[in-house]
Amino acid sequence: MPIWTTEEEKTLKHLVGTMPLSRVASVMGRSKSSVLSKASSLGLCTRSRTIAWTSENLKRLVILRVEGKSWAEISKEFKMSENGCKSAYHRHQKEICEILNGLLVDRITQVLDAHVSKRTQLKIVKDLESFELAAHIKEALRL
Repeated sequence: MPIWTTEEEKTLKHLVGTMPLSRVASVMGRSKSSVLSKASSLGLCTRSRTIAWTSENLKRLVILRVEGKSWAEISKEFKMSENGCKSAYHRHQKEICEILNGLLVDRITQVLDAHVSKRTQLKIVKDLESFELAAHIKEALRL
C-alpha cells in the first residue's frame, strides 16, 4: 500500500466527515479500509455529518460571518468541517442574500429610529425609492 503524502493527509482531513468514507476513498483513489485506517490514525471522526440548513441555521451562519468569524471557528460552532460550512454558504446564496437584506433593514431601521425625525425618515425613504430595500425600510419604520 502506498505511503500517504502530506498533501493527501490534508485532503483527507478536509473530506472526512463531509461525505461517506466510500466516497472519500473513491475521490482519493484509495481503498475504504486505507482511508478508515489513516483517518483513525489522525484522530479524525469518520462519521459523515450533515446538518439541516434551516432558516435559523443559515441566519446563524450569516451572523457568524458578518461578525468576522473564520471558517474554522464556524465549523466548530456547527460541529462540521470547514468545507461543509463553506459549501452550505455557497449552495444557499439566495437565502443568504435575503437574510443579509433583512439584517441590513433591521440595522438601518434601528439607526433611523434612534437618530432621525419621522419627517427626515420619510425624506430618506423617498430618496431611496429606486432601491428595493426602501420599501422594506419604510415598512419597518411604519411610515
